[in-house]
Amino acid sequence: MRAWILLTGLAALGALLSLQGYAIRRFRRLLNPSLLAASLAAAALAAGGVLLTTNEAEHLRVAKKDAFDSILVLDQARAVSHDANNSPCETYCSPVSRVC
Repeated sequence: MRAWILLTGLAALGALLSLQGYAIRRFRRLLNPSLLAASLAAAALAAGGVLLTTNEAEHLRVAKKDAFDSILVLDQARAVSHDANNSPCETYCSPVSRVC
């Protein structure tokens, strides 16, 4: 996802800079202020998008790890409780009939 945001931002920036070059050659102006503002905005948005998705990916990784750890502890507690619940039955049952 970050790569697509970065590639899109670079493509927009490249298009704006090439348009700026065309404007320099065609109209003999050093800089076009609106194209310069659009180029800066595109660069800022691309950088912000990459930083935001990187930060959110880290938060998602931590949340996933924490959720798995809590589910693992609950699953282990469930296994222990089932084990403890079945222990008296196993000691009092006859191995042949399996009736408590």
